[in-house]
Amino acid sequence: MVLAIIGCFIGAGVVPSICGNIRNSCNSPCINLYRNKEFFDIESKGSNVEQVIITDSADDMNIFVSNMPNAVMIDDSDKYIWFNNSQKITIEIYGENPNNPMNASISIMGCGLNIFIDEDEAVEKDYFIDDGIYEVNISPKTAGTLTIAVTNRTENKEGSRDFNMVGLYGSVTTSIGDDKKITFGTTENIIIIIANGNYCEIHLTWFDKNWDNAIFINKTVGDGTSGNGLNGVFEFVVTENDIPDDFGYIVLAAQTGYGSNYYYTYDIVEIEKPILKKMFIGGRITNLNQLEETSTFNSIRLQCINFSPFSIYKYQSNEKLIVSNEYVGLLTKWYVLGFFEGTLS
Repeated sequence: MVLAIIGCFIGAGVVPSICGNIRNSCNSPCINLYRNKEFFDIESKGSNVEQVIITDSADDMNIFVSNMPNAVMIDDSDKYIWFNNSQKITIEIYGENPNNPMNASISIMGCGLNIFIDEDEAVEKDYFIDDGIYEVNISPKTAGTLTIAVTNRTENKEGSRDFNMVGLYGSVTTSIGDDKKITFGTTENIIIIIANGNYCEIHLTWFDKNWDNAIFINKTVGDGTSGNGLNGVFEFVVTENDIPDDFGYIVLAAQTGYGSNYYYTYDIVEIEKPILKKMFIGGRITNLNQLEETSTFNSIRLQCINFSPFSIYKYQSNEKLIVSNEYVGLLTKWYVLGFFEGTLS
């Protein structure tokens, strides 16, 4: 299986290099920092702070935001594994004075983020600190304007504030479904567009589903050649061997700049398990690879009976199959026989 990852970057410059498959050659292949799985963010490490007070004289509503970052935050301290940092911000909402706190629903929009905190669910989801006080990890993905808007339904009051984020302007799409998801065992492109980033340095890193472990996949620095910066297009090919499990995430981080002035963007693509169908499989196989929840193997002489819709197939040309590890039967290095949920890769 080949996952084709194509990054389109339109942008500003550093030093050229070539695109190549470099795997597991870093000094720190595993990190254990991710915490906020809901937003794919990690524990706060930043120190940029902007404190503001918004006063709406008509509604007598004050919003105090502390510890707000002012840039896209990427940890590039490792030579290979790059990932996004996040920062925990505090939002305080009150009426005429701090002795009159207001609970509210909060939305955080822009710079690649779309976070909504419902007033009635804030306690359950650990955003609520005290009356009128909320905390949330944020990790802006691109440069631009980040807007925090609050709404107090009880008193029908609302307010908002814009924050400017420094970084690269970028966006990510996937070729099937435009959902930033890749199905394990399929071929799909990832398109990344970054304004003024023709010579960006780009790193791809795989994380497991719990964000506990990371493995470096690939990196490049654009040099203006085809597939490596020409018209802002960067092309990566990630094979099944680059991904150590059947699902997880790929973090794509990009950097450009010089001296002490560097600018970043990042995004995250999810790797999903394929849709598996019930089937009976029997015959000889090779290249068995058992992952956490699925296994893959190639056919030597194999017969498959699909039940919905009913069909019979014979495979003897090294076709690759993916099956669930929950099965009734036999699965060995050389033979398979039993009832499985599976699909042809």
